[in-house]
Amino acid sequence: MSAQTMYERDAIATQLGSGQETRRQLPVRNCPKAALRDNSASGAPCASSSDNYQSGQTYVLRIESALCSQAFFDTACYEFYQVRLLNRARPLNIQLHAYCLLSETVYLMMTPMTPTGLHELLDSLNESYSEYFNLRFQRRRKVWQARTRLHPLPDNAICLDFQKYIERLPVDQNNHVHPGTHPWSSYSRYAFDRVDSHLTMHPRFQRFRRMTGNPMGRYRDFIASPFNEQYRQSLADTFCK
Repeated sequence: MSAQTMYERDAIATQLGSGQETRRQLPVRNCPKAALRDNSASGAPCASSSDNYQSGQTYVLRIESALCSQAFFDTACYEFYQVRLLNRARPLNIQLHAYCLLSETVYLMMTPMTPTGLHELLDSLNESYSEYFNLRFQRRRKVWQARTRLHPLPDNAICLDFQKYIERLPVDQNNHVHPGTHPWSSYSRYAFDRVDSHLTMHPRFQRFRRMTGNPMGRYRDFIASPFNEQYRQSLADTFCK
């Protein structure tokens, strides 16, 4: 049985829980930090401070730009966000499994090991990136929408499919010829066995690695094989709930 059909065999019937553009850098204007921490600059937190999440539960998240254009203008923007995402997850006891940064959207798959860590991470990322964005581009705007599209995955059996969905986004949405040509995702860290202490292999992916003597080659083949379109849409719909 192929890698694709193995993970899609029951998916259609499963109820899933009921351009990067380079721009000239504008000169930085000296603004008091306090002025950038109100709602007009950094925006409301991605999740309410009262939100508690189930420890050990895997979630998929979609964070959308609140701007009329992309939230990531160039390489420096992507790098700023990616470095903070990778370095802040583990100290907050969050297992980051997969991610993809697109020009207007952030996709994540992670497992918080405390009830409040996920909120703390999202709030921290939102505030720090918004402050960076507004200082650099001389704006006073919230960068991310207040509502985060967050959904728990009821069955570990489909977690690897969501990891594949996230890492295939540059191909399926942005017309990249290969997911490895988009450096702002977790794909290369898994597909080429790069040692990365910032990511935590999901148990489903660990099981996948044990199934063959060539796990990286098999994983690259798995990601390269497109989803059945109906199934891909069912995964995409999960991020819209």
